[in-house]
Amino acid sequence: MTLRALIAGTFDVDNYGDLLFPLVAAHRLAPHGIEVVPVSPTDRPVARLPDAPQPIGVAEMLSGTGPLDGILIGGGYIVHKIPAATLAEYTGAGVADWAYPGLWIGATLAGALRDVPVIWNAPGVPFPFGGAGRRALIGDALHAGSHLCVRDPGSAEFLEPAYGSPVPVVPDTVLGLARLWTVDELSALHADLLKLAGLPAGTRTLALHVRPRSLGALGPAELAGQIDRITADLGLVPLLVAIGPSFDDGALARDIAGRLTGPHICLDAPASLRQTAAAIAGSTGYVGASMHGYVTAAAYDVPGVMVARPAHRKYSGLVGQLGRPADLVRDWAEAFEPLARNLAAPAGPVIPAAVHQALDRHWQTVARILQDGDPARRPRQRRFLARYMLQGLRGQGADWLFQPFVRGAA
Repeated sequence: MTLRALIAGTFDVDNYGDLLFPLVAAHRLAPHGIEVVPVSPTDRPVARLPDAPQPIGVAEMLSGTGPLDGILIGGGYIVHKIPAATLAEYTGAGVADWAYPGLWIGATLAGALRDVPVIWNAPGVPFPFGGAGRRALIGDALHAGSHLCVRDPGSAEFLEPAYGSPVPVVPDTVLGLARLWTVDELSALHADLLKLAGLPAGTRTLALHVRPRSLGALGPAELAGQIDRITADLGLVPLLVAIGPSFDDGALARDIAGRLTGPHICLDAPASLRQTAAAIAGSTGYVGASMHGYVTAAAYDVPGVMVARPAHRKYSGLVGQLGRPADLVRDWAEAFEPLARNLAAPAGPVIPAAVHQALDRHWQTVARILQDGDPARRPRQRRFLARYMLQGLRGQGADWLFQPFVRGAA
């Protein structure tokens, strides 16, 4: 019998890294007879990417009546309460105020309402939570989970005041990407990119990802000049890839590409998630502001450097897990020296065996909980649901509590 699990995340936003989580989860859980269905604040797919997942909406997660065996939360930087005011996908749909809480608080509510286990799939927590009442609610939400984990020590530290004890850390699950798409499959797609650009087969490329917020005071013209110099020195062709078109990566990639003086490739609107992965996996090196660009490079043993601007804790947490702190820089001016050093070093695995072992244990735990159901969770879920109702009543009054009955359908 096939089991069915939901996985909550921003799978309705055109951002490469987030779109990989349900694909990785589906691949790892399929051998256990578990189907994975993505859930997002809206049910709109990223239509231009044929291999992107098709989500259902948070409302369906909460009120659906079909068979369900569990709900996964994450990954991604989704465990916070900040409005998604900069994402047109959410402002246009009227869900920006609650989009992110809908994914993790919403998943915890849905688990209690639908009597299924809730499993944390190593999401990230970008900010601490204030307010004693909110921390108490979050504490009950964390304890309601059947398997709690976040992807880096910084995220764990932000949750521990609410949880009351250490929060387990599991590395970002996209580090296992090479099990989903083989290096041979992606190498063929990289060769297609060279052919489309009119470059000879075997041309060595440097994959680059630039996000507007990573530039700081550096202008596109100055960065283009730096790229020209480093790629000429290393005998590489720049391959600019827009990892998050929803964050204006594509426009900036075109701007920088237009200022380069030598041969280059500008992948400003990748045709698929696989093509984005291939641009990085088939390159000789990677430099960029995307965590999952760097994760993809690591998954395929491509030497990489990550530009951490702004300096979120997820970056330092990741390189710490890989034992590669020198791969992290704070701005573009520092990025190319460690790249040259990495390229000159002996080739070898970028991801330690211990990271793959931790991911294997995580997926085994997830599969076991979905198969067994974890009946011990029910008192914890009831406690969370009761606290949520009580805080809603105190904050919104009796009108909030009774309007669904008074105005609901007969």
